[in-house]
Amino acid sequence: MSEHKLQQLAKYLRGLPSALAIKPSSESRYNFKNFEPDVDWIEDIGLVGAVNQQLEIRLGTRADGPIEFTERGPPVEALVNVLDRYTKDFPNNVLLEKWVDDALAGAIHTFSKLETPLPDWGVPSADMADSTRHAESAPLGRKRGPSLTNTASESVPVAKKSKGKAAIQTKLSGFVKSDINHNPDDLIDIDSEPESKGGRPRTTLLHDVTRSCKAISSGKMRYRCAMDGCQQSWSGRRQASRVYNHLLNECHHVDSEMKQKIAKATSA
Repeated sequence: MSEHKLQQLAKYLRGLPSALAIKPSSESRYNFKNFEPDVDWIEDIGLVGAVNQQLEIRLGTRADGPIEFTERGPPVEALVNVLDRYTKDFPNNVLLEKWVDDALAGAIHTFSKLETPLPDWGVPSADMADSTRHAESAPLGRKRGPSLTNTASESVPVAKKSKGKAAIQTKLSGFVKSDINHNPDDLIDIDSEPESKGGRPRTTLLHDVTRSCKAISSGKMRYRCAMDGCQQSWSGRRQASRVYNHLLNECHHVDSEMKQKIAKATSA
């Protein structure tokens, strides 16, 4: 399904309205020819979460409405290559599949807003099978990690400078960091933090499926998956994208009813 949509997206991005400026990679707000997920994000939230964050930075949040492309040319067209790569590395991943749908809807929205007819689109022909390669692209990042084919292994170890003490702590009590971000034996639950008087309102579903905790060894605040039996946790502020991706694609302790609620929330 994604392959057909990506072929369609490639055609639309190559044919974006001429009213949009063509910008070189050095000036493009998109520049998908040099797409590279942040290494620190990969370590913290896994590769899919890092890709999702980077896509939001370049394409904007979808909560405020459909994506709207503001330029055209190779740096924009290379989005197809990015989505093609990661949807193949993580087949059936809900977050990545939604980016394909939203990018396609955004391209259609851009044509509509500029009152430009969509390029003809019919049954994919043989030459369209190579369409993702026609959206001019360079290698997808100089620090590209190993190709991933196992969706269960999202938190991929990335070569970095040794962090000394932090490196030692990853083996606390015999724990070896793999799919779990932090040793669960080093965590203790705490009372949920009070709601702030300003800023964004609290997301009820997000707080229902997570629990506030902290690392005993460092005292740093974390939050963990609230599903019984799950040991996954994260640092920083609660982020719906990383939590919902975990529950939909990784967690083996979430029931079907909760999955339906999350799927509905992510498609809103």
